[in-house]
Amino acid sequence: MAELNDLEKVQLQLELKKLIISQAQAIYGPQLDTPCTYDVVISKAAGLYIARAIAYTEPNFRAYTVVRESSPKQSFSAAMRDLLDKLCEGLTESSEGMDRSMVEKGREERGYDAYGGNPYGYGEGEEGYRSR
Repeated sequence: MAELNDLEKVQLQLELKKLIISQAQAIYGPQLDTPCTYDVVISKAAGLYIARAIAYTEPNFRAYTVVRESSPKQSFSAAMRDLLDKLCEGLTESSEGMDRSMVEKGREERGYDAYGGNPYGYGEGEEGYRSR
């Protein structure tokens, strides 16, 4: 495989960041009490990179919590990939046993209204959801 040029590396890192943020929101959004903004930060010490998915827990980004981090890696991209892998595994673990009512309860508690008042999208109640 050919070596990526600088532009391709940046594009890959941006795509990884989007995927990481999406996974972190899916896993930790239902668990955190307040709506959060998610981001990815990278640290480097002793030549090793660590990628961290964080959730800003206060307005104006005054406080955050680390929700997941990578193992120390030799490169920026390897740390991002490791973090994404860990989040993918975490999503599988967190979604096992989660039924539809838990998802809908979480939406209602947060005032989520993506379906114009009907959380099931079509028809009335759960029957509308199941008939899609």
